[in-house]
Amino acid sequence: MKETLTQRYAKWEHNPETDGRLFLITDIHGQYKMFREAMKFLRFVNFPRPDQKPDFLINLGDMCDRGEGSFDVLSSFRDNPNFKSLDGNHEKMMFNGTRKPPYQSFVSTGSDARGSRREYWMTNGGNWMYNHDFNAVRALADWTETLPFAAELHIDGKVIGLSHASVAPNEIFESAVETDWFEDHDVDWENTKKAAMIAGDESQHIMYREMMEYCLTFCRKAERQKIELNVKGVDAVLHGHCVQEHEPLILGKTMYFDNGAFLHDPHEQKFYMNVLEYAPEDKGAIFGMFRLYQFYYDENKMLCLK
Repeated sequence: MKETLTQRYAKWEHNPETDGRLFLITDIHGQYKMFREAMKFLRFVNFPRPDQKPDFLINLGDMCDRGEGSFDVLSSFRDNPNFKSLDGNHEKMMFNGTRKPPYQSFVSTGSDARGSRREYWMTNGGNWMYNHDFNAVRALADWTETLPFAAELHIDGKVIGLSHASVAPNEIFESAVETDWFEDHDVDWENTKKAAMIAGDESQHIMYREMMEYCLTFCRKAERQKIELNVKGVDAVLHGHCVQEHEPLILGKTMYFDNGAFLHDPHEQKFYMNVLEYAPEDKGAIFGMFRLYQFYYDENKMLCLK
């Protein structure tokens, strides 16, 4: 798969004839065991034989936190050339929370969190950090700062827009107030591309950059208000971030497919680890492009497919 990275915006070009199968996932949140078992179930090809082609996997952010396997998930995406990932809000929390090393308390034997950013990360699932060498975690956090905030995926003549939480509204370049955003439902994908590039441009004012980053990695307005956006310039848009129950949420040509893998409960099957496969040959394919796999653990801790 060919990759072109400009600032923090990626263009991925996938050719099914030469690149093999393409899968997409989001919000793994440290569920490394389930993730690896799902890839095994799908017979993901990492090391192809002469008669095989390598498969590719794209993650839409939030590899870490809320799961003890966060370090392994992050390492897998950093080190596997067949894995790609966007930046999510939890990667940013990890980055901010690792700028200062932990210090040894004078009144306890444990290491105390240092600063409000570390505390914010800890309250949002970052406690897995204490099971690993701090410098190793910080190195992973540094790597996440190279990830794109948004991407366009080209495949079979189609263009699919990808970002963790949201596209950029038309109003973002005029107003920093979130309540003003998405009043216009006709949105140009070029806004998202521009926002991602601004967020990655260190010559821009830090507050302007952080506003763009917030929009792409955290904003929930369109999803919460169930706004059906007409995103021009792409054939479909995929997001994670906003946890759905039972099924992905589809609004027009936008799909939110985080079904809360970290919340899986064998006694109440409404949260899943979702994986999309590009399979336009399927009659029931979502948007005419994607086959949906929904994984969960049963009461015997066996991986199951819904």
